[in-house]
Amino acid sequence: MQVEVKSAGAVVALQGFFQQHPEVLERVLLICFHDLVLVELAARIPGCRLGVLRGKENPTDLQVLDRIPSANLAAFLPEVTALDPDVISRARGRGAQIGCWTVRDSTDLGRAVAAGVNFITVGDQGIVDKRLRSAEPLRW
Repeated sequence: MQVEVKSAGAVVALQGFFQQHPEVLERVLLICFHDLVLVELAARIPGCRLGVLRGKENPTDLQVLDRIPSANLAAFLPEVTALDPDVISRARGRGAQIGCWTVRDSTDLGRAVAAGVNFITVGDQGIVDKRLRSAEPLRW
């Protein structure tokens, strides 16, 4: 399950939830655009899996990768039009899987496949369905 953390105010509530329900922690990926929130999540919730979201305004800012323990860093998630081979390589070097968002058309899907991402967020499942029915299979 992927949970986007929108503000620092949610950190304490999430900490309490996972203390009460530790059995779900391994099934949750906490994603966030805010670096300080990601660092605080790692400090307060041992064993949590974190995904670093990046938009067009900061696609190559990777400083947070060095502030999140490797045990917590699960994913790096740039916006699909900001996929960059050097950034992907650095994030993978820290152990992160690569995802991207939001794939809206076949051009975006092609960009994601070419970049070798591990997973995508789509706006319309039909885009992926069409590709799966085509002669050219997806290769992740």
